[in-house]
Amino acid sequence: MNRRLSCLALAVPLLAAGAGRAADAAAEDAAGPEGAREALVAGRTLAAWVADLADADAAVRGRAARALGAAGPEASAAVPALLRCRDDPDPAVKAEAVAAVCRIGGRPAREMVRGILLPDNQGRKVPVPIFPRELLQKAGPAALPPLFELLTDAATQAPAAAFLGPDGVLAVPWLLDQLAHGDAPTRAATARALALIKPTAPGAAAALKKALDDPDGVVRVRAAAALWVVDDGPRTALPLLTAALGDAAGPVRQEAADALGQLGPAAAPAARDLATALKDGDNDLSAHADAALRAIGPDALPAVIADLDDRAAPHRDRVFGLLLSFGPAAKDAVPALQAALDGPDLADRVRAAEVLLALAPDKAKDAVPTLVIAAESDDPVLVRRAAWLAQQAGPAAADVAPALRTALHHPDISVRLAAADALARTDRKNAPAVLPALTDALLTLPAEGRRAPLATLTSLGPDARPAAPALAAALEEEVCRRDDDSYLVRPLVRALVKIGAGADAVPPLVRLLGDPDAERRTDAVECLFFVGKDARAAVPALRAAARDKDQNVRELARDLLRKLTGEAVPAE
Repeated sequence: MNRRLSCLALAVPLLAAGAGRAADAAAEDAAGPEGAREALVAGRTLAAWVADLADADAAVRGRAARALGAAGPEASAAVPALLRCRDDPDPAVKAEAVAAVCRIGGRPAREMVRGILLPDNQGRKVPVPIFPRELLQKAGPAALPPLFELLTDAATQAPAAAFLGPDGVLAVPWLLDQLAHGDAPTRAATARALALIKPTAPGAAAALKKALDDPDGVVRVRAAAALWVVDDGPRTALPLLTAALGDAAGPVRQEAADALGQLGPAAAPAARDLATALKDGDNDLSAHADAALRAIGPDALPAVIADLDDRAAPHRDRVFGLLLSFGPAAKDAVPALQAALDGPDLADRVRAAEVLLALAPDKAKDAVPTLVIAAESDDPVLVRRAAWLAQQAGPAAADVAPALRTALHHPDISVRLAAADALARTDRKNAPAVLPALTDALLTLPAEGRRAPLATLTSLGPDARPAAPALAAALEEEVCRRDDDSYLVRPLVRALVKIGAGADAVPPLVRLLGDPDAERRTDAVECLFFVGKDARAAVPALRAAARDKDQNVRELARDLLRKLTGEAVPAE
């Protein structure tokens, strides 16, 4: 097959000798001594062929493209000129240019074909020229190598497979030849490509069955996965893929886990073996097994629940994560989770509490003792986690509140804020206890750290009214700050309005109206809109802003003046 394609690619018509010699001479004269030493392509220099691509005669341009394609990688310097043929007025020349770039191969060919399959150019630093899709079809066998490479790229697998289609008249024979005669990486990539194309062409299933005896384990696994979709489903593939999870080679085990995951719920019979792989000392295999079990979904639940009884720490966190990923369908795990709340490891118990709260909120009371112990622990991570989970549990976690009040005095400010947020959001009666921690954070943390206490204060509404001076002071500081990385004027004004102290935002906003930056002056007017009737003290400053040099500021100021006073300020 390869010889046949090679002959097809190398069949280039001979050019008229006189015209060829004249073009060669002109090109060599233009290229100078370097051009004189240039390798010949079909008896002419590369520069001469490139010059022909700009010839007035379409037949000459087409012959040049064919000749450059026949040269293969040696003509890589001609690719930019071939890509410019996108604008050629003759469709036949465009088709020859596409085929030529495919035959030259390498990254330019991949990028050109990628551009045809994904014409929006998204994610490209340098957009590639886009040729019409039908020209890739006309390229025939020449287009197969770059398409094959794109089949092995996750970003382009789907469009490349769709382009080739299930019957892949051109693709399948070429791929089967690669499966039989390529090196190990090529054979493995070919098996995956066949799984994506799902060919119905005769011989595909037989070739894949033969590949089940390949000396390379990854090829065997990918051939089995391809057989699943091409031929007889799980009958042949599932036992082979399951057995491969115990292969001595790590890459083969990982490949088997990936293949089972790609089969989704149909691979449920392998769930027990994947759960065993989850505990493997090979962290990479554990991660691949985790992904496969997630893909199988709730059908893997019995195998995952069984692992909750195994107190081996390294993999239990993955088990909890799997149960969360299954969602409500994992409710059968509730008894095992309740039992896990009595385990020896506090971090595991907290994780069990988290999953229990997510799957069975009505069992929140069962998680509370664990949350109390975690909130009283010396581990800042566990205290923060307990605070967050107590917030999720709501009133059922009232018994955690005393430990959280103690945590308001923890030396770690992140712990103090987590405790304050949980207390504030579960019961507004906790406002007096949490305000000192929140206002302290507001005044001492750098700007990027103030959003969390701001959000908590805002959630308290009027119960946070005693925090107004701290919020106003923070706003004064913010309007003077020139660092835009964490601009907090709007959230600070919103907090003051929500707690019933909007008037305290007016003096800083009036100062912001005098800022040299028009965007910040715009912010000032828009924030005064949010303050509402309490912004009347800003009327004199707004009258001045109605004559601002920035049109947006002027119009906003005039609108707000009409709202506050009813006066109409004429446009200048």
